[in-house]
Amino acid sequence: GSLDLNFRGNYKAVEPLQKMFATAILHLDELPPNPKENRPYILDQLSQRNFSFNYEAGSGIKDVVVKKLRLASRIKKGDRITIEANTDQNRNAVYDLYDQIGQTVPLDLYDVTQVELEATVVVDALKPVKTVTIRLTHPRSCSLKYDALDIKLREMLIASGIEFVEREALEELPDTVDA
Repeated sequence: GSLDLNFRGNYKAVEPLQKMFATAILHLDELPPNPKENRPYILDQLSQRNFSFNYEAGSGIKDVVVKKLRLASRIKKGDRITIEANTDQNRNAVYDLYDQIGQTVPLDLYDVTQVELEATVVVDALKPVKTVTIRLTHPRSCSLKYDALDIKLREMLIASGIEFVEREALEELPDTVDA
């Protein structure tokens, strides 16, 4: 298992810190298995202009736009390209920039390792729409929490094929609770 940590430093120190916390604070010999550990985010498909987000009509989700793509080289470790564009006037601005960069850089040699999405959601019919930024990092980091709104957005990620979930894991998602 794992614990959410706010930690600055070498990533290799995270697991020992989690074990110390489990022992000293939780009085456990070790953390229980984490069902989310085998649920990676499949981000390469988001580099395709024709990718469509799937969500139920009654979910309150009105629109989802890709705001940023971070690409990592398959050839040279540490080489990255970040593509970020203003999508206020053009929802495909990131893809336009991606195509422009692709004319000079062989983008097929890069994997998408981080994506920033902007979801427009109706939370309350009497209030203005809410904008939620979602940051996904490969293999399994997500900025969403588990409140009612974020669970709807997580369901959209699953339905869109971005978050891979085995059937048994779907039953483990917490029930939606009104915030």
